[in-house]
Amino acid sequence: MAEFFLKRPTFAIVVSMFIVILGLLSLKEIPTEYYPKITPVEIAVMASFPGASAETMSRSVAAPLEQAINGVDDMIYMYSQNASPGNVKLVVSFKVGTDPDMALINTQSRVNLALSSLPIDVQNQGVIVSKQEPSVAIFVALQDKKGLHDDVFVANYGNIFVADKLSRLDGVSTAKVLNARDYSMRIWLKPDRLAQFGMTVKEVAAAVQEQNGERSIGLIGAEPLETASQLTIPIGAMGRLNDPKEFENIVLRATKDGAIIYLKDVSRIDLGAQSYDVVATMNGQSGAFIGVYQNAGSNTIDVSNRVRNKMEEISQFFPEGLSYSIPYDTSDYIKQSIWQVEKTLLEVVVLVGLVIVIFLHSIGATLVPLIAMLVSIAGTFIAMYLFGFSLNTLSLFGLVMSVGIVVDDAIVVVESIERNIRLSALSAKDAAFRTMKEVSKPIVAIMCVLAAVFIPVSFVGGIPGEFYRQFAITIAVSVVISGFIALTLSPTLSIMFLKKSTEVNKFGKYFDHIFDSITEKYVQGARWVLLRPKKAITMCFIVVGLIGFFALTTPLGFVPKEDQGLILVSAALPDGSSLSRVEAVSNQIEQIAMSTPGVADVLAISGYSLIES
Repeated sequence: MAEFFLKRPTFAIVVSMFIVILGLLSLKEIPTEYYPKITPVEIAVMASFPGASAETMSRSVAAPLEQAINGVDDMIYMYSQNASPGNVKLVVSFKVGTDPDMALINTQSRVNLALSSLPIDVQNQGVIVSKQEPSVAIFVALQDKKGLHDDVFVANYGNIFVADKLSRLDGVSTAKVLNARDYSMRIWLKPDRLAQFGMTVKEVAAAVQEQNGERSIGLIGAEPLETASQLTIPIGAMGRLNDPKEFENIVLRATKDGAIIYLKDVSRIDLGAQSYDVVATMNGQSGAFIGVYQNAGSNTIDVSNRVRNKMEEISQFFPEGLSYSIPYDTSDYIKQSIWQVEKTLLEVVVLVGLVIVIFLHSIGATLVPLIAMLVSIAGTFIAMYLFGFSLNTLSLFGLVMSVGIVVDDAIVVVESIERNIRLSALSAKDAAFRTMKEVSKPIVAIMCVLAAVFIPVSFVGGIPGEFYRQFAITIAVSVVISGFIALTLSPTLSIMFLKKSTEVNKFGKYFDHIFDSITEKYVQGARWVLLRPKKAITMCFIVVGLIGFFALTTPLGFVPKEDQGLILVSAALPDGSSLSRVEAVSNQIEQIAMSTPGVADVLAISGYSLIES
């Protein structure tokens, strides 16, 4: 193969250029994240039974759903959360690597089988099946710092005009207001008045449901007619009620003597929020807090940029007094982490280049390994895209490690060609042909050995295998591509950059003199060790013993602990604690956090767990 490309240098250069172009195009499409996706695919099943207790929800709603869903394809486990207001959330976890769309379809099919066994009120409310995102990617806070709007208005504005637009962004799975305050007509019944009139809650609810709805009445002038009509006019009537006064005039009962009992006679009616179960504040001030969840496999940094750009656009039309901020964005830490790895990669490239210049004494000879290294990295991006990998700390760390490996093959080729030119007085082309006959098999052997070291890691099962697979495959692919480049592009570039005259400059001669003296001392040390085998073996045992000691005493961990600039505090109160009690504890924690030096923002949410949700 090497001889084929040496005879066709243009073809070798075109192939490498093609690899670089494809690598750059692949780099744009590779998602960016902090760690590889190792969490199981999760599907959430949510249902509501207004007014039911947690025990009732567990027995009559969660149990039938669990029985129907249990055993769905690729499921590993599931759990349910039942809340006393009448809500149940069932989370089904699937094997890592399962197609989320297929998991959603299979779960929905099982839920449909259980619908008939659920209470009729639950069926009327509907059962929601959706993909469960593991955590919030971005928090957007809407606040009225001038006090012109109440919390219900701010939350509804965020739900209608902000969350909907953010949900439509590319890469965003969903955006929802965590402390939603959807407008709702609240009817407060008076038990004494109901008892006086001999009425029940069910009778009141039936009357409200019957008189608060859309009705199709008919048409005037519809066929058949005795006389021709020029117009057909639809008949309209009052549909859904919008004002508290309209609800007050709902007729509950008409007595025989002509008396009419209205809804206002047995209740108090006002316009409020549908739910007050979640209360949220930021830095002590209330507002609406929108959690943005990203799609699996999407680029976190791109999603963050789209959300920020869209919020900047939406904010131009905010009502007076309303403003927004982004107190939490996972991409901030990812950007810092990726930048540190990229900076390290750049430093490695520069250091490798300096080392090559110092040892080979030639800028032209240095360009060959550097170009080979860049082409190998570009080719690695192609493989990462094809394998569905992402740019994360592990895959980039693999690239950093591979930089020192991928240049080795090119250095071997360049140094051997330069040696043949200098010692055998050959032209660069003849020296390249001789060199490739000498080193082609060793390069292939080195490539296979290095690949054999890292490829087995990709077959490790479970979460550790998923976690380190991208690291191992990245190095293995870069090694294979570097071997291909060393057999094709490196000898071609060597012919172009290496000259027959190889006179060494003064710095090169001085460096060679120092390096030769160090080499001589090393040879003397090796000779001393060879002449004293017992001492050498004893030293080896001592080193092995120290390695074993430190291996046993060093703390173990899955990943190193890192400071992400974020602290999550969860307060668990006794079962049955009221929201006001939870809010009081949350306010205390918030005050402590705000008084701590170095804290930028404090987001407190009562009635909703960011850790469990």
